[in-house]
Amino acid sequence: MLRFTTAGESHGPALISILEGAPAGIPLLADDVNAELSRRQQGYGRGRRMQIEKDGVEILSGVRAGYTIQDNLLIYATGGLANGTAKGSFSAIGSGNGAIGSRSKTLWGWNVGGGLEYGLGPWSAKVEYLHYDIGTLTFYTIDFNSGALIRAQTKFAGDMVRVGVNYRFAWTPWQLIFGR
Repeated sequence: MLRFTTAGESHGPALISILEGAPAGIPLLADDVNAELSRRQQGYGRGRRMQIEKDGVEILSGVRAGYTIQDNLLIYATGGLANGTAKGSFSAIGSGNGAIGSRSKTLWGWNVGGGLEYGLGPWSAKVEYLHYDIGTLTFYTIDFNSGALIRAQTKFAGDMVRVGVNYRFAWTPWQLIFGR
């Protein structure tokens, strides 16, 4: 079912229109709507006001790349600061030499990714890709026999895909705290 709602003044700065229920995948460009609006300026009506005013539409949501989208589908990008505790160990024991070492440290880095989330009522399902890089952990140890300094290094970066289901509660923590 299509539902059309308007607000504002016809001769004010803007007239707002909301069209709900349009299926996804319909081609829709502001230029096409503006071409239809220009028909108003051809002189029908009692006065000349329609010839003076230039109407134009601006589509604010619900259309991407010239096609209508589903209102319950979220396409998003994400990124930011990442941290984690990196733990590394090293052991090399053989004939005539041997070295053992380990280290643990909190590293800071970054992450970036994107995903899709599809909502149905209070439930939603999502799939998300994330790349992270929190840097490199370096530690040193000494060879038992020769006394040589050995350096070991481990890079902590990777990719992950997360799949999840979410439930949106009909209340907020503020309602519990303030009773609103």
